[in-house]
Amino acid sequence: IVVKSDSTLDVAFVLKSKPKEVLVKLRDDKIEIQQKVFFETGKGKIKEQSFGLLEQVAGLMAENPNIKRLEIQGHTDDVGSDDFNLELSQQRADSVRQFLIDQGVGTSRIISKGYGETRPILPNTNKRNRSINRRVEFKIVDQ
Repeated sequence: IVVKSDSTLDVAFVLKSKPKEVLVKLRDDKIEIQQKVFFETGKGKIKEQSFGLLEQVAGLMAENPNIKRLEIQGHTDDVGSDDFNLELSQQRADSVRQFLIDQGVGTSRIISKGYGETRPILPNTNKRNRSINRRVEFKIVDQ
């Protein structure tokens, strides 16, 4: 291309954004998430870093109207009293439920249940195991 010194040249660039990483997968009886849902320590408030993940859960619910009822399950480790952990897990499950409702998921399609420390994946014997036991799960209870 030859451009004369008294000319202008318009150049257009197309910027391609990186495709969004898929963080949720639909399984037979659950929505499997590829990241943890993060909360403020000892509280039910969802951290902003988990918004994208939960937006994908809401999107998957919108794409699958056959999921009639989804149970959002909150789980904790064994640090703290049983009563505190049960209440904390319920607050966290409720926060996730409200987030999904705010994203347009119908209230009749989602329920929240806190299980506290009653359903550990691994024994609460070290920091790593406790971290794994602190989680939110999405179980399909009716389709």
